[in-house]
Formats: sequence, C-alpha cells, structure tokens
Amino acid sequence: MIMEFKLPDIGEGVVEGELIQWLVKEGDSVQADQPVVEVMTDKATVEVPAPVSGKISKLTAQDGDMIKVGQVLAQIEEGAGAAKAAPAAEAKTESKVEAKAPASSGSAPAPQTPTPQAANPASSYSGGATLNPSDVPAAPIVRAMAQKSGVDLSQVPASGPKVGDQNRVLEEDLLRFLNQGAGAVQAGAPSYAPQMASPFAAPATAPLKKVKPIPAAFMRDFSGPAVEQVERQPVRGLRRVIANAMTKSKFTAPHYSYVDEFECSQLVALREEAKKLGEQYGVKVSYLPFIVKALVGALKEFPIANSSLEETEKGMELVLKKHIHIGVAVATPDGLVVPVIKHADRKSLLQIAQEINELSAKVRAGKATGEELKGSTFTITSMGNIGGLFATPIINYPEVGIMGVYKIQEKPLVQDGQIVIGKTMHLSLSLDHRVVDGAVGGYFCNAVIERLQNPARLMMEMV
Repeated sequence: MIMEFKLPDIGEGVVEGELIQWLVKEGDSVQADQPVVEVMTDKATVEVPAPVSGKISKLTAQDGDMIKVGQVLAQIEEGAGAAKAAPAAEAKTESKVEAKAPASSGSAPAPQTPTPQAANPASSYSGGATLNPSDVPAAPIVRAMAQKSGVDLSQVPASGPKVGDQNRVLEEDLLRFLNQGAGAVQAGAPSYAPQMASPFAAPATAPLKKVKPIPAAFMRDFSGPAVEQVERQPVRGLRRVIANAMTKSKFTAPHYSYVDEFECSQLVALREEAKKLGEQYGVKVSYLPFIVKALVGALKEFPIANSSLEETEKGMELVLKKHIHIGVAVATPDGLVVPVIKHADRKSLLQIAQEINELSAKVRAGKATGEELKGSTFTITSMGNIGGLFATPIINYPEVGIMGVYKIQEKPLVQDGQIVIGKTMHLSLSLDHRVVDGAVGGYFCNAVIERLQNPARLMMEMV
C-alpha cells in the first residue's frame, strides 16, 4: 500500500517551511518515527519523522524547495523492506565480527594505534563504500562546523541514530574528533604562510651585498591569459530567511539612525564587581544584562518605542505592547539569529545574564526552539567583542527600533576643564520614522545613557 507522506502541522501557526535536506533516499527502508527530513520554519530547523514503517518509493520534494503544510513530500510503501531490515543488520554485524577475527589462532597481534581514518570503520557506512561528505547524515550546524574546520564528515565516528544504513554525525561526535587531533585540513584547503621580509630591504647608505636568486616557489607565471572564476551558491535555509526579513524591513519601515557616545567608567567598575559575584553562581556576567535593564527602563519611559505598526481592515493601527521582550542578536555560522528574553522587566540582572548565556549556546548549537526565537518587542545587537566605532543596524521588523552596542575604549576627555583619560562607549539606534520622531529617538537614547552612565539610578529601578 502506497502512503503519501505530507508535511504535518508543526504548530505555532507555521504554514510553510524550507526543505533543508533529506536524511534518506529513494529505496531506503524506514521505521515509524525515524527522522527522515529536515525542514526550517521561522529560523528553527526541525526533523520530521516518518509516520509509518516501510520503504521510500519516491521523493516528491527536493532540497531547497519551499513546502506548505499538507504538501506531499514523499511516497512510502507501507511494510515494504521492514521485515528485511533486521536480517540485513544481523548480516552486517556478522561481517564486522568476521573482519575483526585474527588471521590465525596463534598469538594475538600486537595492538596498533588507530589513525584518524581508521577511527571510523568504513563498514559503518554503506558496507565500506567511500562516501561523499554531503551524503553523511548531519545537521546544518554540524556541516558548517566541519567545513570551517576542514573535516571530512565521512571520517568522523558517528554515534547518532540510524538514518538508512548510516549513523547520524552529532555535534559532540565532531568535537570529539577534533579534540583527538583528527581534524586535519582537507587537501586543497587554503594555508597561510607567515609574511617574509624582503631579502632586498636595506638602508640607502648600506653597501651592496651579494643576494641569492629568488627561489622558483616565489615566482609566478603571468604569461598565460588571466582566468576570472566565480562560484555560484544557492541562497537557502537561514540565509534566505534573513535576506527576506531584511528586505521586508528596509522596504517597509523608513529607517533613521541616531548615534551617541557616553563615558562609562562607573558601568565598567560595576560590571567588574557583578562579574565576581556571578562567578560564585557559575554565571558569566557581560555588559549585555546592564544594557537590557537600561533599555527596559527607557522603554517604560517611552512606550512608543515598544510598539509596532500594523495594517488592518480598519486601516493602520499602532500596537502599544505592555510586555517587554528583548531580542538579543547572536552570530552563528549560518547567520544572525535573535533569541528572546521574555518579560525582561520582571527579571533580575543575574537571571538575564544566565538566560543570555543559555540561549546563545542553544542558538549556536542549532537547538533553540521556535518559541525561544519569536515575540521580541525591541532588539539589541552587540559588536563590542569585534570592534568598530558604530553601525546602523536594520530593524527586526515589525519592531520599530533596534539598538547597536559597541566596544569600550579609553580616550582623552575634558572634565572640569581638565583632560583626563576616560572609558567611552558608542550606542546607535535605528528607528522606524513612521512611529518614532527624530526628537523622541534622541530623548529615548538619552534615557538609556543616563541609566548606564549613572548605575545608581539603574540599580534603583531594578526588580
């Protein structure tokens, strides 16, 4: 009996998603509830299981396709191949045992140190056949980590669940492989040699010296025609979600930017004390929790910045939100993702610090849920650990504002007619001019700065 495998309703109002990759191929036998396909919805990637046991007779959707809830993804021949799966697995196990048996019944062979290639037996993948790394079952975040580290995924010992006749490579499998020193860079990966001083550099007055001829390795042949090469890559997954969201935001909300600088020596001192206290509870306290709490106070003072503009049947409506959910942008190998600190106005600084740490780790591991990535009313993006003076971030639509936070630097300042060395930070606001006027944006930024510049006021407002 042929059963149509359709994209199920995966909740949270999701109506469509992008097919990231199939975890099986046509002809594979699958068990009920076995993950068979990865689908991305609203920046969260989910694994969709097979509804029944049987054999994949046809795939009707391909990697990169946008699919709607209820759309047929594949056809499954119920019951086919299920009875044969167990004997096949037993035969494979027996072949492994025979392969490990000693050639003679004499003395046992001397133990050998396994090489990185031998650490993952070929028989665990398609009976020893050489695999293309793209065919190895793994999540997108694991593929990105492997590509960045120059690791062939087919050489990584996999401990995940069976996908067809292959085990799924988990993130911990890749990290264990790298820690064991097996993450050798693949052939063809770029290498970077240290800069060499020129053998001809010498003062103008120095006497002429006999120099060696330039080695052939430093010479390049430019006699042939120059070849201009490009590589085209399809825009899929998270990068396509980001591109669509940024385009909608920029073409819907007329942005304007407001930038200011403030002296933050008291904030630096307070953070150092909070950092020591946080270590006692195993919580890393960065500057972001203080920024969140200062922003919460400013949003209460200027609720217009905690709103959104919506088109309805009755016309345009301004939605003023009584709850304060702060989004914190986190960089991942696939792009920027924004987990959300829900009800930030009701949480202590230590709670916010712990939540930022936990959500950031889940996002980078690709394990954040859809619920943790939606509902923000205002967003913070931090470039402090990278540098730069300031930027003009794009609003996380349909919010009406986003704040950029940048590095703290020492610089000369004038205080009471004297030049002193102080610590300064830049903040930049991008705001929707349809909702927030320029003067209001300036007052709003000042409200944030007043709380960061004078932490005593910030402490008095905290929960």
